[in-house]
Amino acid sequence: MIVITRDKVPFTIPDEPVDQFRVKYYRLSISESWVYITEIEAVYHVNTPWSEYASAWKGVGADIVDDWMVYPNGSKQAEGRICGWSDIVTRAARFQSGKVFATREEAVQASIEKITGYIEEAELHLRELRQRRETQKGSL
Repeated sequence: MIVITRDKVPFTIPDEPVDQFRVKYYRLSISESWVYITEIEAVYHVNTPWSEYASAWKGVGADIVDDWMVYPNGSKQAEGRICGWSDIVTRAARFQSGKVFATREEAVQASIEKITGYIEEAELHLRELRQRRETQKGSL
């Protein structure tokens, strides 16, 4: 098994490609004004003819060879591809605007902790501003 020790990747994949292997994880994007949790499910294809993958669209697409098809938020239709067996790990590890988690609950908990931190920082800043204002009033 390929085991990724980086704290950002909540899954492992076998050393060798496995057709129809699935991984699922949750990606957390967060700022001071918004939180977004994306469920990512990816299915690996060793060599799937397009006609088998999307029978309703025969002849309209390229065969899926050494690719992960990515299904965000429970979508029934893939909304992207990741090329190469081990690239799913690389992509998850490189996710820059947030973190990835094994479960939605972990992502929700992390978002609560982060938002709580933002609130605490804002409260501290507000206290400092109030103290500064009081100090300025006293010196007039």
